[in-house]
Amino acid sequence: MGGLRYIGLLSFVVVPCVPMACRKKRTVPQESSKDGGGSDPAPVLDQFTRWQTQRDGLSQRKHWLLQHILKDQSPAALLQQGEKIAVHEKKLSSAAIGQVMKVDLASLNWDDVMTVIPNQRIQYVSNKPNECVWVVNFADQVPCAYWNQPHFAQDEVMQLECSHLIVLKKTGKLPKRLGGDNAFVVAGIPRYVDINTSTIYGNKFENTLSGKKSSFLAQIKPLVQHYTPPQQANILLLAAPALQGQAKRAYELQEFTDLLAPTVAGYQLAKEKTANGTTTVIGTGQRGCGAFGGSKVAIALAQAIAAHQAGVKVHAYVMGAAADWQRARQLFLEAKTALNTGAGTFTPKTLFAYLQATHAQKPCLQTWEGDGN
Repeated sequence: MGGLRYIGLLSFVVVPCVPMACRKKRTVPQESSKDGGGSDPAPVLDQFTRWQTQRDGLSQRKHWLLQHILKDQSPAALLQQGEKIAVHEKKLSSAAIGQVMKVDLASLNWDDVMTVIPNQRIQYVSNKPNECVWVVNFADQVPCAYWNQPHFAQDEVMQLECSHLIVLKKTGKLPKRLGGDNAFVVAGIPRYVDINTSTIYGNKFENTLSGKKSSFLAQIKPLVQHYTPPQQANILLLAAPALQGQAKRAYELQEFTDLLAPTVAGYQLAKEKTANGTTTVIGTGQRGCGAFGGSKVAIALAQAIAAHQAGVKVHAYVMGAAADWQRARQLFLEAKTALNTGAGTFTPKTLFAYLQATHAQKPCLQTWEGDGN
């Protein structure tokens, strides 16, 4: 969320590797960044082969869907496509996390860093040659935690569309856990299909699709668009804080810090892995605003601040929540007018304190306010 790579016909080893389109040398000395170690080469091809004949841990419907996704992929093609995969980590020191909350926001122009895109699914590849897109996988602290479960939300959809993610998970190449101080990227991973989830998202996948294979395939095939050749996607693995309790309440400063710090780390890492002269675009959404109880306003603010600190652009795919993101923009501009009175007076920390104080009667940074996407 260490670089992973296929080499030869049957080996899977970890070496520093990044797609040529997104290659750039690291330049941030105060933060640690590491690339991973060794691997067991045996399971790689075996995983894909077994999925063609048996469930191998997957729920029955997911197994049928994965078979359909990989139906035209030969073992040699799967290995060749996997050669471009790399996994890298960025970890912030305690000092760097403290600095994240002190960065001057006076020059942050919201509309320069944030583009809100309602009612559309995330685009993994830009149609502009000078843009490199990194799509956020969110928000569990255990990446790809539910690959073999019947759930069918953002994380599980991404795992099936980019099926190598499941191999990385099963072979131990993904981190066991993400925290409030780090992020990982998976660069150059094949994306074989786009799945239209409008009628099968969440529990609908298991509850509305047939339990008989022939009927299931008849239902699912019209919803699956295959890419030939596969798209080359870049994934950004970020955790969001799982907020305590189930009742609405005001955010605490540490919770906002735990949201912002890994976002900054991830956006900086994506920027470092993007070629010079190429714009880094983060494809994201309402990370942590569903089962984790996060605030849409808080995640909008955090992602705009992180984009400013990292020097990247955010494309926020917000489904039907555009009004929440517009409110975040208005609150940011309100705070900027009130606080930007001199050098260092307008920071993430003072922004948070201002919003909590001036909107105390009706908190604008509030937990458990509703579902995310």
